[in-house]
Amino acid sequence: MVGWFYIAAMVLVLPALAARSAHALNSGKVPLPKRSAVHFNTLITLAVLMGVSLTVARIEAVHLFPRWSPTWIDAAAVAVFLILTLGALSARIRRLDRAMRTRLERVSMDDWRDPGQLAPYALVCIMAGIAEEVAYRGVLAELLTRATGSHALAIVVACIAFGAAHAVQGWRSAALASIFAALFHGMVMLTGHLYAAMIAHATYDFLAGLVIAEASRRRRARRIRAASAARPEPPAAP
Repeated sequence: MVGWFYIAAMVLVLPALAARSAHALNSGKVPLPKRSAVHFNTLITLAVLMGVSLTVARIEAVHLFPRWSPTWIDAAAVAVFLILTLGALSARIRRLDRAMRTRLERVSMDDWRDPGQLAPYALVCIMAGIAEEVAYRGVLAELLTRATGSHALAIVVACIAFGAAHAVQGWRSAALASIFAALFHGMVMLTGHLYAAMIAHATYDFLAGLVIAEASRRRRARRIRAASAARPEPPAAP
C-alpha cells in the first residue's frame, strides 16, 4: 500500500503541482521568486523527497546502495553523458527567448563569480543528483516494475513523471528532462547502480549553471559596451 501511495505521489501529484506552478508563472499572476528563495525552497523539497524515498525504500525492501568499486565503465558513462548533454545545452541557450533565459538564471545563477549564488547552487546540484536519482531511478522505477511487471514500461512512466515534475522550468525543459531521465536510466542499467548517475546528474546541473551564468555575464558585458559606444563624446575643452 505504501508503494502505491508513493507511485501516485510521484506520477500524479508532483507533476500536477509543477504544472500548476508553471501556469501561474506563465500567466504573470505570480512573479518570479528571488533566487535565494528558489534555492532554499528547492533544498527543502529535495530533502523531503530524499527522506520520503528512503523511508519507502526501507518499507518496500528496495535496495539502493550496493557496495561500489568505481570502474572505467562508470567513468566512461559519466564522460559520454556530459559531453553529449553540455554540447546540446550550449547550442540551446543561444536559441532561448528572454523570458526563458531569465527563468533559468533565476533557478541557477546569473553570476558564477558571486559566492552568494555559487555556494547554494552547488548544494542544490549535489542534493538534486542524490535525491532525484534515489527517488526516480531507484525507488520509483523499482516499484513501477513490480506493479506493472515490465521494466521497460516502468522506465517510460518514470521518465515522463521526471520530466513533468520539471514543468515549472518550461515545457521544453520538461521534455528535455524526460530525455535526460532516459539517459540516466540507461546509465543505471549499464553500471548496475545509482552512483554514476548521481555523479553525472549533479555534475551536469552544476556545469549547466556555470554555462547559463557565463552566457548572462557576456550579454551584460555586450550591453555595457554597446551603451558606452552609443554615448556621445563630451565636447573638447576650449
